Amino acid sequence: MSLKILTPPTGPRYRPPQLAGPKVSKGLKAKAVREMLVSLEAEMDRRAKLGREVAKEILQLPVAEPEEWPDYVKMSMTQLFAETWTLPALSTRDKRLLVLGALTVLGRDNKYAVYIEAALRTGDLTAEQAHEIPQLLAHYVGQPMVSDLVGITDAALARING
Repeated sequence: MSLKILTPPTGPRYRPPQLAGPKVSKGLKAKAVREMLVSLEAEMDRRAKLGREVAKEILQLPVAEPEEWPDYVKMSMTQLFAETWTLPALSTRDKRLLVLGALTVLGRDNKYAVYIEAALRTGDLTAEQAHEIPQLLAHYVGQPMVSDLVGITDAALARING
């Protein structure tokens, strides 16, 4: 049995099929594209501003205006805070606990300090709960990974209770 390989027609007389739809002048196409880009830019600005507000609430820190952000920060603030932190299935407290666990595994004590202090400031965690996190995580990620977390928590509580 021989296989016949189908190839698209080519040659000087071949014309590819036209897409269905009304013919639109180039000027109208350009105008529509410009309007779409303006609309997209406005939506991105709206999401960046939402991301800023959510980040301020989550981190309990001042956050610069979106106009001052480099592109990678704008993308992160938009995707992480405006979209991911606002998903409805997990509470903010649940998300904070997951992030604290992830930061512990990654050894990001400086970021852990920011998130644990924010959780304490907002009341998502009590001092007792915050001190219990390293105790639990030590069994899953090892004592060396959590050895500094009690001190970090105590420092956060000292800043809060000043």
